[in-house]
Order: sequence, then C-alpha cells, then structure tokens
Amino acid sequence: MNSFFTLAEEPFLVGESNLHKFLNRPRRLDWGLLFLCRKGKATISTEIISYEIQANFKVTLLPGTIFTVHEASDDFKVSFLAFSDTLFGEANFRLQPAFFRFMRENPVYHMPDEKVAIMLGLFPFLDSVYQDRNNQFRYEIVRNQLQCILGYLR
Repeated sequence: MNSFFTLAEEPFLVGESNLHKFLNRPRRLDWGLLFLCRKGKATISTEIISYEIQANFKVTLLPGTIFTVHEASDDFKVSFLAFSDTLFGEANFRLQPAFFRFMRENPVYHMPDEKVAIMLGLFPFLDSVYQDRNNQFRYEIVRNQLQCILGYLR
C-alpha cells in the first residue's frame, strides 16, 4: 500500500509499503509517519541526516519533517502507521517540548527483539481498527495507541 497522500480523507492509515513514492523525492510531510522495517535495507534521510536502516529499525517522522528514501533493496518492506497532524497533536498534547525535540533529533531506533514483537502485534490490531469503518471509537483507539507507541516503544 502506498496511499500516503490520501491522508486528507482519513486521520490515519495503516499498511505495508516499500516507500518507493519517496525514492529520491524529498517531501515535507504534512502528517506523521511511523514505520518498522520488516525486511531489506534502505538509506533514508530526515532533514539532512542520513540513516542506514534494516529489519527491526523503527522510524518516527513527525509532521513537518523532510523525508527521502535514497536507495532501497528490492525486498525492502515496512509496516507503517501514518497519522494526521491533528491526531498527533491530540495524542501528545500533555507531553513536554523536550519529548518532541528528542523525537525529532532521534527518528531512527534499532528496537530490541522484545519491543519488535510488541510492534509486530500492534500493526494487525491497528489495521483491523482502520478497516472497521463502523466503529465509532476507531479514532480514539488509534489516538491512544499512537500515544503508547511513541511513549513506550522507544
């Protein structure tokens, strides 16, 4: 799934991608993007800093971040949660500015195995919430999960 640009219609998206829409195309994100590399390797940059990522690396990109994928292996695949600026603000309205500064300065994190297992369990759950259009609380569920992911899975 590569439909990141449909976020104007939805407050969040969940899926899998190869991120090829960002390949050598710098983009300032109007929304946030959190992804876990499932397999393969890639070289990405946020603002002007480059990172080499591979399986079990989590990347958290806040709204307003300039993001580029410079190169990716043929088997590169991520699971992602994309979220609107509004959803992000609601999920984190009580957090201190130092928290956001830390997240912006440290977008890439190699997750330990026990936290990878938690993340791998969350993506199917988030996808089921995303697909359940009749659940009147789906926005609140994802907002609360986003807050947990950002706060704990660091």
